[in-house]
Amino acid sequence: MAETAAPSNDQYVEEIKARFLTCCVCQEEFDETSHHPRLLACLHSVCFTCLAKLLKEEKIKCPLCNDISTIPNNDLNIIRKDNTRRDLLDFVSVRTHSSGIKCTQCEKDTAVSRCSECKDFLCNDCTTAHRVTKVTKSHSVSTLEILQSMSLTEFSGKLKCQKLGHDQYTLDLYCYKDVCRQPICTLCALTEHKETNGHIIKDVNETYKVEKKETEEILARAVENEKEVGRVMSEVKSEIHNVEVCAMKLEESIKAAFNNCRKMLDRREQELIQLVMQNCEGKVKTLNQQKTCLEEFKAEMSDSISFTNGVLSGYSPTAFLQIHGRINERHDNLYARRFDQCPHATANMVFRASQMGAEFQKHAFGLGNVESFDIYPAHSSVVTADGLVGQPSKVIKVSLFDHGKRPFTGEKADVQIRILDKSSQPITPFYTAVYSKQDKAFIQEVTGDEPGDFMAEVYVCGVEIGDKLKFKIKDNKSGAVAEDKGARTKETTQQKKPTKADLAGSTPKMNGKVVGKQPPGAMDIRVEATPSLPGYEGCGTIVITYTFQGGIQKEDDPNPMKPYSGAKWTVYLPDNNKGQKVTKLLKVAFDRKLLFMIVQQPTADCIVWNGVQPKINRNGGPPMLGYPDPDYLDQVLGQLAAKGVSEADLPK
Repeated sequence: MAETAAPSNDQYVEEIKARFLTCCVCQEEFDETSHHPRLLACLHSVCFTCLAKLLKEEKIKCPLCNDISTIPNNDLNIIRKDNTRRDLLDFVSVRTHSSGIKCTQCEKDTAVSRCSECKDFLCNDCTTAHRVTKVTKSHSVSTLEILQSMSLTEFSGKLKCQKLGHDQYTLDLYCYKDVCRQPICTLCALTEHKETNGHIIKDVNETYKVEKKETEEILARAVENEKEVGRVMSEVKSEIHNVEVCAMKLEESIKAAFNNCRKMLDRREQELIQLVMQNCEGKVKTLNQQKTCLEEFKAEMSDSISFTNGVLSGYSPTAFLQIHGRINERHDNLYARRFDQCPHATANMVFRASQMGAEFQKHAFGLGNVESFDIYPAHSSVVTADGLVGQPSKVIKVSLFDHGKRPFTGEKADVQIRILDKSSQPITPFYTAVYSKQDKAFIQEVTGDEPGDFMAEVYVCGVEIGDKLKFKIKDNKSGAVAEDKGARTKETTQQKKPTKADLAGSTPKMNGKVVGKQPPGAMDIRVEATPSLPGYEGCGTIVITYTFQGGIQKEDDPNPMKPYSGAKWTVYLPDNNKGQKVTKLLKVAFDRKLLFMIVQQPTADCIVWNGVQPKINRNGGPPMLGYPDPDYLDQVLGQLAAKGVSEADLPK
């Protein structure tokens, strides 16, 4: 791969000027007077003149990212002056027009050198005087020719203390006291920052190493978070395309259904097409709003990351330490900001060709319907209740919501539930929950034959909601829970209650091992050296991709001869000993067709996980199916063991 050409000197200087030396409001270069820079909490710099204009009712809105900074009592002095720009200004001046720089001291002749301590440009006479004067003869003075060949780090000398009477002292120390947390000079340490008064004084270079490491760790986390936002953006963009494609397909279906009765159905056809377009427009609008928010959020993080990289690579230790707290605070605030991990709308629209047979003349204008629904599984809630032996009991209640936490108002949705015994073994197949207008939720009724402890698995749109949900079947007389003696539950459907024999007989075996009804698919495994998963720092990441093509269901699937949709999942495991063992056992379970299964849903039957909880995100913790989660590997080992997959199945 060809190496990227290094930026030219002019490009480098222009990048510095645009990023660090120009006010983003007035576009004037920063100076040491009315246009000196002030650093906002979002790490954007604005000159003091513009800052005063932006101040309204004790708040300042950043003109670049719209971040709000609160200014108590309208006191602009609480926004720190960014003193790091002085060296940058001089650096750019030397690089761009060194022949036109005037002597800072006499303000007459052309400068030929610069003092790194005083930050002054000097002409020949002033250079000579500077080198013999008692106060300044020990200062480091370099010619402009030498300065032009220096990097920014070499160019920037140590900063001088800004306190009155301390201007001859460099900031060589750092005070760690909570109310201070700033670089100080030796004289400060002997006066305002005495250790006898509780101040903690450290060498500035040692402090720089410690604080730089912390900022680098925060930066790495910010970069990873930015990648996650990018991933969600990709999903949102993809779903926008899916919505539009779905709308096009529905339009074609509608046209095809109406083709045989064109004259009488033209009006209804156009009504339905318009309804599809309206729903499509609403979904695309919702997704575009989410995409815009994610783009703005990502831009904020990119800006902060870019600024931090610039600071870490170009600032002197003292310059860095003056603003590292603000940098860390900004990254912490961005990292703490939550964002939805899934698209806010989906391509869930369907055209139902109802009543379009022989009676179409009678019902021409009531034919067909377009359904559009957006269910956000992360906002769904499941409530369980105990039941009584011999009585139908509403033990499971599922309430659905969209991304805005608005209740789902439809009566048809993909809500799949199955019952397990207390050892997590399935004792019923998956059933589609029925909507109850009275409860305004999807309900699963259960009638228990015997008292005992049970659990339920609930899937909404193919995503498992919560962990195993527990409930009890109590004795109808005493209300006490008896010992579970293999109790069975039966659904309030017309399906026959499965017995132990039924369950055993319906489970095929392969070489004496239990195998499932997982559809054909592929499992790809690869290892990434970086980044590490939260909680498993220092080791790589195992990335597993499961891919399934759509197909036609077989005789032992939920809907024989009916189509089911394809699916793709990417999951993450730490590349340590236990993570490698879990990966091998997942491969065994996959080969035995135990990891996935087909379930029914209103639009098209789909593939879901079968009792093994995946980690589909790197971050976010258990609520977002991500890390850190210290108990996750043991949890998966237990779930696999319940399916008859254990370490004994691995090759010796």
